[in-house]
Amino acid sequence: MEIKNSKRHQIILILGLIGVFFLIYFPLSAKAAQDNRDVLFISSYSESYESVPQQLKGIQSALEKDVILEIEYMDTKRFDTAENKRLFYEHLSYKLKNLPPYEAIIVGDDNALEFVMAYHDELFPNIPVVFFCINDWERAKKAAALPLFTGMVEKFSMDETIRIAKTFNPDATKVIGIVDATLTGQGDEGQFLMTQSDFPDMSFSVLNASEYRFEELGPIL
Repeated sequence: MEIKNSKRHQIILILGLIGVFFLIYFPLSAKAAQDNRDVLFISSYSESYESVPQQLKGIQSALEKDVILEIEYMDTKRFDTAENKRLFYEHLSYKLKNLPPYEAIIVGDDNALEFVMAYHDELFPNIPVVFFCINDWERAKKAAALPLFTGMVEKFSMDETIRIAKTFNPDATKVIGIVDATLTGQGDEGQFLMTQSDFPDMSFSVLNASEYRFEELGPIL
């Protein structure tokens, strides 16, 4: 898997990945050049979430002109609940039963990848999947090992951030990672704890903000 340190680099890399993907699965021919090809992008969030417009711009710039991009938003940043995911499944399942199959699925962020992995055989049989902006490395590895799945993880500059912090506070002996209970937060926690081996002289601990009310966090920190 390719790894870069920012969402901007992530989008640039995914453009190349999508381009190669289409060359492999959709070789150019006279017929293919005349036919429209539908691709579905499943976003974990909504169009109003800060990273999504950039993702859409990058995806659309990588697709050929005759490819029709359709979009479904899970909106899990605002509604990270089992009920929302159930309703999304029912909504998408209904559409898929009444539409021609898509040529490919593009997946943005962790919740959408988890959804597509869980329902690929049922909702998207034999349809290839490209994923990106995945925080949970273990989930990304499992997905990449599946037939018809490929993609990239999103790596944060945790190592560099801690080293810079130590230059300002060289006597520091403890690092606290603040996460939440979302899939993205748990993926970030995994990356944070993986960094611990680079700092054997420091202790690492995790604070799950979802376990506290906002006013409780100040005194703890």
